[in-house]
Amino acid sequence: KLEGNIPENVTDLTIGNRLRKLFTFPDIKNKLISLAVYNSRFAKFPDNLSNSLLKLDLNKNNFTSIPGTNLPINLKELYMNYNQITSIPNKLPINLKELYLNFNKITSVPEDMPKSLAILCLTNNKITSIPDKLPDRLRILRLDNNQITSILSNLPNNLEELYLDNNQITSIPY
Repeated sequence: KLEGNIPENVTDLTIGNRLRKLFTFPDIKNKLISLAVYNSRFAKFPDNLSNSLLKLDLNKNNFTSIPGTNLPINLKELYMNYNQITSIPNKLPINLKELYLNFNKITSVPEDMPKSLAILCLTNNKITSIPDKLPDRLRILRLDNNQITSILSNLPNNLEELYLDNNQITSIPY
């Protein structure tokens, strides 16, 4: 049971496996920089997150969506692996650099991803195609274990790592 207030000077908070019977997100109002609440069966996205938050780890919960309007505007890293997410919102924080949505039920990637995005990990989803336009700053793209059938010839020039194994790709452009 999470009781009382968390001291204001706490910048990193990790809570895991301890909130299995708590189905509402704790009200945390201090100036956290990093928050991890994992393996806790949350399904309702928290609406009380501080804009000071730079890293949010909500792995292994029961979220079905990511409400882009509820994400902190300064968020740089978002981890929501092992949830039930079916889509990525069109509006994500403009400063987001890393997005991890592995092991969900996502079927497509929106065209309008944040320009700041450097790492996009979407392994083990149900994605069938790569969007025509990906952020120019993208360095790592993980789309392994999806249902992709073709690769675009206009991938970002800064791309350093591309993972496409275990898809249904029939040809590679060159």
